[in-house]
Amino acid sequence: MLRPGGLAVFTSPNARLRLEPGMKPWNEFHIHEFAPSALREFLMIRFPSVTIRGLFATDQLYWIERNRAECAKQGVIAPQKARNITKLIKTFVKKHSPFTLRIKDAMLRKNNVPLKPLSTSETAQFTTADLYYRDDDLDNALDLMAVCKKSY
Repeated sequence: MLRPGGLAVFTSPNARLRLEPGMKPWNEFHIHEFAPSALREFLMIRFPSVTIRGLFATDQLYWIERNRAECAKQGVIAPQKARNITKLIKTFVKKHSPFTLRIKDAMLRKNNVPLKPLSTSETAQFTTADLYYRDDDLDNALDLMAVCKKSY
């Protein structure tokens, strides 16, 4: 519940950086990750005033985070492709030669690829002063923050 004039703040990893089109979030705790326009559209249903801001960082920290997200994304894409190929092979074998169906469980297991944590030496060189929000270039933001206002 939000009182009239109250503010609600929501954050989401930027799906534009972390996901390929149609890909589900690879973080098991994320039900949905939003692109900037999708986040705005989703929140405008309930809030008449929605402002989206993007989280950015100094160049060095920004590129570390971009690369970490890209590596995690690629770590999910490869197993998904392997599962798709396995499914095709399994369907073919079931249809044409069911007695030879032998597909390794390793190819079918769920693969949650965590982000590689930063080392102590990497984290020691950064502070919160290296992070900032801005209103432009939201498609390249590391994360998104929506500030919503209830008008009545």
